[in-house]
Amino acid sequence: MCDLGLVLGLASSMMSAIGQAQAAENAAAEAEYQAQIHEMNAKIADRNARQEFERGRLDEQEVRQKTTFAVAQQRARMAAAGVDVAFGSPLDTLVGAKMMGELDALSLRMDVGDRAYNHKVDATNKRAQSSLLQFKAANKRSQGNLSAFSTMLGGIGKLAKGLPSPSGIAAITAKPHANLYR
Repeated sequence: MCDLGLVLGLASSMMSAIGQAQAAENAAAEAEYQAQIHEMNAKIADRNARQEFERGRLDEQEVRQKTTFAVAQQRARMAAAGVDVAFGSPLDTLVGAKMMGELDALSLRMDVGDRAYNHKVDATNKRAQSSLLQFKAANKRSQGNLSAFSTMLGGIGKLAKGLPSPSGIAAITAKPHANLYR
């Protein structure tokens, strides 16, 4: 008959192993949840980059349209004043205004490109964090399983230490009542 202490020790080891496995599963589930959040945030950053490009394209068109309108107004005023806009300083003024408008549009394009790039970098970082968290989740599960297995082996080892050795079993079997009254 087994000692009650040995049985309780084994039961305690089993419960500890189950607890370790469950704690590891919970940690893995939390890491997976965080990974999903990072992946969702990466998709939002990608969308923000696309929206930034689209807004920038529209803003760039608007700058060019305003420039064209401003140059046309200048040309009309000069012509109304009797100035020939086909050559000389009046032409230089109109060309200069057109060039400044184009520089504004190109500057806007660069700014938009930088902002969109930052969104793309953010998305890449979030995906990398998501991958890391998925890797951590897998490691937590493995670690929990190994820890639980180790705890179970420890409990079985303690139980085995408490059992009589094979030579002791032979002595008990040879004299069935000899060890009962010690």
